[in-house]
Amino acid sequence: MTLTVSGAGDENSSSQPVDVGIVTANNTATNSSTQTTQTSTTGAATSDSTITVTTTTSSTTPPTSSESSGPLPTVTITPPPPVVLHASIARAAAAKVDVKGRLTVAYTGETVGCPKGARTCVVAATLVHVASSGQAAAAARRSVTLSAERLVVDGGHSVAINLDLNANGVALLRSAGHLHVDLEIVASVTGGAAITRVSSIELTAPPKR
Repeated sequence: MTLTVSGAGDENSSSQPVDVGIVTANNTATNSSTQTTQTSTTGAATSDSTITVTTTTSSTTPPTSSESSGPLPTVTITPPPPVVLHASIARAAAAKVDVKGRLTVAYTGETVGCPKGARTCVVAATLVHVASSGQAAAAARRSVTLSAERLVVDGGHSVAINLDLNANGVALLRSAGHLHVDLEIVASVTGGAAITRVSSIELTAPPKR
């Protein structure tokens, strides 16, 4: 800062600069800085003296948002897993056997449901009786298939598993009066995964008519 003092009342007086230093304010920034020169005039202690003050300052321009911000973050969107449709198998009633015309039908009491959204479901049902031979039950066991059928169920519908007994099944049931059999049901949405259920049911021969 440089002060120049001049006296107006005395003719012999001369202006004498007084060096009081230079004040500089610096602000550090990432962008270019601009300089501002400011001049102010103030009165001294006496009315005939003039003080001229010249200051030099530097100002900064803040960075723009495009300069300060980095690259945009990468967002990864994971799609949800595909919906897998499955058929359902449930016990609806107790098993029984009845005669319909010339057929002997085993009402297993099981139902298979095909879910909505599926075109069709395929169902395979099998009735098997495992018999022992004499006293050597553990050594010799044989299985007899009483019925085996394949069904197709439309999507959004269910079907009761009612199986027609074959000739071997009818003869064995009439001879024994009642049988413990294994019912295996395999149901799958067309083109999809299959589910399997094996249950034990008891069949009783219907009364003779």
